[in-house]
Formats: sequence, C-alpha cells, structure tokens
Amino acid sequence: VKGAAETFTEMNVWDVVVNAGKEAVISVPANHSLSLVVLRGNVTFNGKDQAGAGQLVGFENGGGEVRIAAGSEEVKILLLSGVPIAEPVVGYGPFVMNTAEEIREAINDFNSGRFGSIH
Repeated sequence: VKGAAETFTEMNVWDVVVNAGKEAVISVPANHSLSLVVLRGNVTFNGKDQAGAGQLVGFENGGGEVRIAAGSEEVKILLLSGVPIAEPVVGYGPFVMNTAEEIREAINDFNSGRFGSIH
C-alpha cells in the first residue's frame, strides 16, 4: 500500500510477520540500502546469520533476495530499505541533520521553545 507521506528518495517500510517454522523471501532493488529490525522472535537470514528481538541487521548494498526463516515461534520484523540520499548525515540524540552546525542550531531551537509544545 502506498502511504500518504512523500519522500525525496524511494523507500520501503514494511511490517513483516513470518509464521513459526516458515520462510519468506523478499526481493530488494539493486539501488536500495537495507536494514531489518527484529521486533519479536529469533530469525535466520539467508540460511546462516541469526538475530533476535531488539537487534538491527544491516546488509551490504546491492539488490537481491533475502531469505527470512522463523524458528519455533513467529517472528516480526521491520524492513527498512531505500535509495541512499548521498548526503552527509550527522546525528545527535533525536536530531539528524547534514552538519554539526545544523545540529547545534536544532538544539538551540528546541531549548528556546521554537519546536512548539505539547499541552
């Protein structure tokens, strides 16, 4: 399903559930970076690498198929893939910008109340 949000580059955010003892095969476009977050259960990727709940798994760039196998219990995974933005990225806490100066500005804006307030 196509969401309402617009992005600068193509991306996918999928909620994936694989039943116990089953395997899913997901094709990823060649121009996408791919990360998977295991939300529940234990999973085996491509027949060899394993991860459990709370772990982030990153894949080398380049398309292809990823095999996701569930063990004795159902697994739930958040799939994140997309075309890299090819820009510098600087992160600090919840702030993600292009430069350290932009991070400082964002922190100052937040501390000054320019991000708004929740009542």
